[in-house]
Amino acid sequence: MTTITADPALTAQQEAIRESGWGERYRFFQPHNFMFWVYLWLLILGGTAMVSQMGGQFGGFRDAIVTGYVAFALFTVPFWLALNYLDRYRAVPGKVRVMAFLWGGLVGTFTLAQPANAAVLTLYAKLFGQPWAQDWGAGLTAPFTEEIAKGAGVLVIIVLAPRVVRSAFDGLIIGAFIGLGFQVFEDVTYVVTGAQSAFGAAQGQAAVHIVFTRVLTGLTSHTLYSALFGMGLVWLIGRPSEPRRIGRGLLFVLGALLVHGLWDAMGALAGGSSAMSALYFLLIPGLAIVLFVVAVRWSSERPRDWMHDLLRPEAERGTITQDELTALSGNHKQRKAYVKAAKGHKSHVHARHVLAAATDLARQLARDGGHDTPDVVFARAEVTRVRG
Repeated sequence: MTTITADPALTAQQEAIRESGWGERYRFFQPHNFMFWVYLWLLILGGTAMVSQMGGQFGGFRDAIVTGYVAFALFTVPFWLALNYLDRYRAVPGKVRVMAFLWGGLVGTFTLAQPANAAVLTLYAKLFGQPWAQDWGAGLTAPFTEEIAKGAGVLVIIVLAPRVVRSAFDGLIIGAFIGLGFQVFEDVTYVVTGAQSAFGAAQGQAAVHIVFTRVLTGLTSHTLYSALFGMGLVWLIGRPSEPRRIGRGLLFVLGALLVHGLWDAMGALAGGSSAMSALYFLLIPGLAIVLFVVAVRWSSERPRDWMHDLLRPEAERGTITQDELTALSGNHKQRKAYVKAAKGHKSHVHARHVLAAATDLARQLARDGGHDTPDVVFARAEVTRVRG
């Protein structure tokens, strides 16, 4: 009697496809899902609040509003591309990214955070006095109200797309897009507020100044905070393919609250000292960046394993080399080493193209369940063509 043994590499590949959810297609319209209507209703409330807030001031502050929206629309583009590059596994579908961005921009900003901030700051002023509230109110309010408002979006998207959000890295990417939306729409309100403080005089000049300031400080702002918070939430609640890690989850949730709070309370902490303000201006973003680098490294462990198992049969059949498999499933340092191993700029570019083609093959394999469909055969041929 002959015993047929399944190929371990193919078995691991099927397991990776099942666990990662990379082959899943997301459907936005879910009429039988109550959370879909909750999301839609909160989005409408946020959009209505934004139109009411901006529309009522458009006549007097048109230049500032137009400048703000145009400037921060341009600001969104490089951030969006950078996040797409960061998610090299393309685990989060485009529809989910747009949903996350809109939650942050409309729901997080106008529906939830603005009313909550106003209520808490008013309470602080009544309890501790206006000067104290002015110094410490933002640092002791925004980290909680705003991160909870944005974090709620991560939870809503998990309910709407449970087969897509499978790892802490997915939580990081979704949180980052939510934070980007929040950051962009909030910054426009700052532009309008700045124009109001000058009673509408020199709106263009005031708007440009605020845009420049917000862009400069926005490099380590809400996008980064929400990425940390969203990833921490996934570790706190766990996913079928990502076991709960309460310690890690608390580390990054509290880390996001900490850097957000320190940044908003920087003026009070500095006590009017220019030297201390400059020191905090460097230290706080530095702490945020360190947390983010650690977050990306830790949260990408599972996706890297999935990528390895997904492409291992392709390495065994010779479609990709072992070095390419190591680079594709490795960290940034390993990918960089693979690219740098090729001598010369043209060779570096060529190596990146090969990795990109192999990533497309991995995505197609996941989408087609690992079967040799015409699309998979074409993607496999593309790897060979690009290498040649």
